Amino acid sequence: MNSVWEKAIKAEKVNTPKKFLDEIGEELFSKSSYVVRGNAIRLDEGDQHSFTYRFIIVSDRLQYSYNLFNIVHGIELYPVCIKTEEMIITQADIKGKIDTIDVNGFNVRGIICNDETDFKNTIIKIIQTDRVVKIIQSIISQSE
Repeated sequence: MNSVWEKAIKAEKVNTPKKFLDEIGEELFSKSSYVVRGNAIRLDEGDQHSFTYRFIIVSDRLQYSYNLFNIVHGIELYPVCIKTEEMIITQADIKGKIDTIDVNGFNVRGIICNDETDFKNTIIKIIQTDRVVKIIQSIISQSE
């Protein structure tokens, strides 16, 4: 007899937004000769209705961190809402993606990514902006 859970357990696995953030955080660490890293930290603000992560750029040598963006998603992972600085939104040319989504009954406004590919492409646009490049270069320079 098949398990009543078989359909759910054998469903295609989707990579989580946090997993992608962890991967790019580790890549930054290795590419910067272990000077700067990116950390995705879950924020627990008593909200059991969503998953909120802060992605920070960290230099242990400087004892400094910079909040680059936050993401919010429900239990179903996508859509994801990204919140970041207005300058970064403008430089990444993603202003047209600003909208409001329902995350488990709560309205969240920000940059909306409807699937994994959209999320990854949007994060790449964000981290390749002049603003983010300057932030990382500045932290690396001050850490040496």
